[in-house]
Amino acid sequence: MTLAYPDPRLMTDAELAAYLQAATDAMEQLRFDWPRHARLEQLEPHRAYRIWMLLAGRGFGKTRTGAETVRKWAEGRPGGHYAVIAKTHREVFNVCFNARRAGLLAVIPPRLVRTFNKSEPYLELTNGAIIRGFGAQDPDTLRGYDFDGAWLDEYAAWPVQSAQGVFDMTWFCLREAQDPHMVISTTPKPLPHVKKLLTRAAKQAARKTRPRVVITRGRTLDNAANLSAEALEELMEQYAGTRLGRQELNAEMLDDVEGALWKNAWIEAGRVDKDDVPKLVRTVVSVDPADTVSETSDETGIVAVGRGEDGDHYVLADRSMRIAGMAAARRIWQCYLDVDADLVIYEGSSAWMRDILVDAWAMMQKEGLLPGGDPPLDVVQARVSKRVRAEPVAARYEVEPPRVHHVGAFPQMEDQLTTWTPESGDSPDRLDALVHGVTYLRSKESRRATVASPLARARPVGRAGPR
Repeated sequence: MTLAYPDPRLMTDAELAAYLQAATDAMEQLRFDWPRHARLEQLEPHRAYRIWMLLAGRGFGKTRTGAETVRKWAEGRPGGHYAVIAKTHREVFNVCFNARRAGLLAVIPPRLVRTFNKSEPYLELTNGAIIRGFGAQDPDTLRGYDFDGAWLDEYAAWPVQSAQGVFDMTWFCLREAQDPHMVISTTPKPLPHVKKLLTRAAKQAARKTRPRVVITRGRTLDNAANLSAEALEELMEQYAGTRLGRQELNAEMLDDVEGALWKNAWIEAGRVDKDDVPKLVRTVVSVDPADTVSETSDETGIVAVGRGEDGDHYVLADRSMRIAGMAAARRIWQCYLDVDADLVIYEGSSAWMRDILVDAWAMMQKEGLLPGGDPPLDVVQARVSKRVRAEPVAARYEVEPPRVHHVGAFPQMEDQLTTWTPESGDSPDRLDALVHGVTYLRSKESRRATVASPLARARPVGRAGPR
């Protein structure tokens, strides 16, 4: 069928303006028609649920789904009040409100927005509905509010210490809602607050009771039509079939490996943002060298670790890759520059390592990339078994609060930590570099003894180690 369009030349100015406005309104209606664009699994369940949990891979469309669900609630309830909670204030602002194609400001028609306050963040619609953002670090920031619904974004990435408390406080804030709903969007991790909801949903299914907790699962490939084909091909080539890929792409809930020295919950409990790192008194780039480069060879472990004024250790970077020779040396020194390290340490079983690092230092000096002087290098020797070396470092993750903190996320290294068992016979490179780095820093910590006396206050004796 051929559509006939009016001829603008035959219209008056008023008719043309009215026609263009109608066309604009029609285009806006089409653009913001979420049920038209969404996949079935992205639409809010019709069942009388209370908690809708989206456990899905990266790129599935979780953020868009959460934002569209809140928009639906807010448009349908004039004067309603809704909470949006993410890991930190920064994430709730940058992702939940401002993500270019998926945030609230991208999915709500501009004509429906009365006010947006960036500092809170706080969004008010023309119908009086309010959408307010919070970080998940402290449950008490929610105290006193009353909400009609809530969106919890990347729930598994929330601080382990506060996640359950924030979840509980949110439900106390829903105490007056006539029809309270919560949507949770997250990539799964085997953490207590995530598992608790999955257990609850499983019990309801077994009893065949009303589904208060509804679980929707999805994979990255479910949204392939809206993702970069090139990026998707690279992701699948690198991570398909790996433990990291199973979690991040297929959204599988991977439990801790029996016998592994590290647990996911310990790493999550110690994870911090860059802004939370105290002044570092010593920083090293720790290297576990690989002698060859091939598809079957080990990677060169390159991990930067700092010791803070608080005595804790902070993992700053993981630049490990399958690389050797001059290319590896230049990568190591670049990491040294990037984290403002004090020195590079390397495991001493590779005799060539020092020579190649010295040569790369001289070359990068001539290029103006490194300062003058001799290269700051030290060697560490693996005189005991891998298990004996690793156990004291793993123990610093296990204590409460943890004494080792990952500054951001290092998925491949964390995968090695949580899957390696001492009996496996494997020699994971990233893990080795991390262990060498923390162990070296601990060996340089100040040691003070105290002498107790019934007649005088205890005072430190002995000499402090190097700063």
